[in-house]
Amino acid sequence: MIDSNGYYDDKLSLEDAVTYLRKLYDEFPFADWHENSAGLKQSRSQDVQIAAMLSQFGVGLIPKDAQRLGFIYNANSQRSGKTLLAKMAIVPTNGMMATQSWNPKEEELRKVLDAEVLRASRYIVFDNVRGHLASQVLESFFTAPIWTGRILGKSQMYTSQNTASIFITGNYITVSPDMNFRCLTCDLFVAEANVLDRKIKMPIDDPWLIKAENRHAVLSALWAIVRYWDAAGQPKATAYLRQGFERWCETFGGLVMFSGFGNPLVPPDESELDVDNESCDMRALVMMMAKDVLSGEKRRMEFAFQSVVNMAHEAGLFDWILDGKESEGDYVLKPDANSKFGKL
Repeated sequence: MIDSNGYYDDKLSLEDAVTYLRKLYDEFPFADWHENSAGLKQSRSQDVQIAAMLSQFGVGLIPKDAQRLGFIYNANSQRSGKTLLAKMAIVPTNGMMATQSWNPKEEELRKVLDAEVLRASRYIVFDNVRGHLASQVLESFFTAPIWTGRILGKSQMYTSQNTASIFITGNYITVSPDMNFRCLTCDLFVAEANVLDRKIKMPIDDPWLIKAENRHAVLSALWAIVRYWDAAGQPKATAYLRQGFERWCETFGGLVMFSGFGNPLVPPDESELDVDNESCDMRALVMMMAKDVLSGEKRRMEFAFQSVVNMAHEAGLFDWILDGKESEGDYVLKPDANSKFGKL
């Protein structure tokens, strides 16, 4: 259990802690804001953000070898607050937030992960990721409590505890199903055509985050949730647990729900930004291909690979893979795109 060491306010009530956190996020453009039965503004994305904060603050509440879910902040616009939300989850506990550039090359990505594990980092942030997110190396990282890596610049290998949680931010990110399973998604939607038209009453920035009195207030609120949850017998979340991540889900899902927020483990609503475009596009493609069979006009249909490529291209599906050009009535893929789409 975490010890406040006198730094946090041990007398802050659970009600005041939750009220403070709700006010803190009231102006963020979460894509799924709605009013619950009690008349409070509620958001699954807000629940995910509270889980992110608690997962950094309460890292000692789960075993070191427990697998940890990551967080994806996905937005429809620049300056939506996605990177700020990551900072608000990380900075109060860690004092700062360093970011990494996303590199789709697996070898380069592994170097970053190797260095961060060797540094015993508690978080790794890939900021402003673009396009489609899929990586066997990163997917393996989520499920590896013990990581074997290479010391940068040397041929020497090491084995160390993997203590890092993954944070990813970007606009209109699409992710593979495996990556989607390993992360909770916070969706942001800016309605204004010009993001500068947004009027914010309580602006939060880096100086605000590192100011001692603000860090104290945020940490005191998180500490209050943990204290009252512990006193109540540490109730666990039981719904929507991710296989392999059960301990993490039970603990941090339980903390968020106990404090009066919703279940952060609930899958995104169809009306929200859907980051798993791979699955959505595949369903759309299969439905297009099966249309005549489903209508009863035909009993069986077969398709050549090129005709499937043409159909997907014309419908605007898999645009992050289908790299090619028009040629004599067909959309001909480049060799690498041809291989990737063929495997998919």
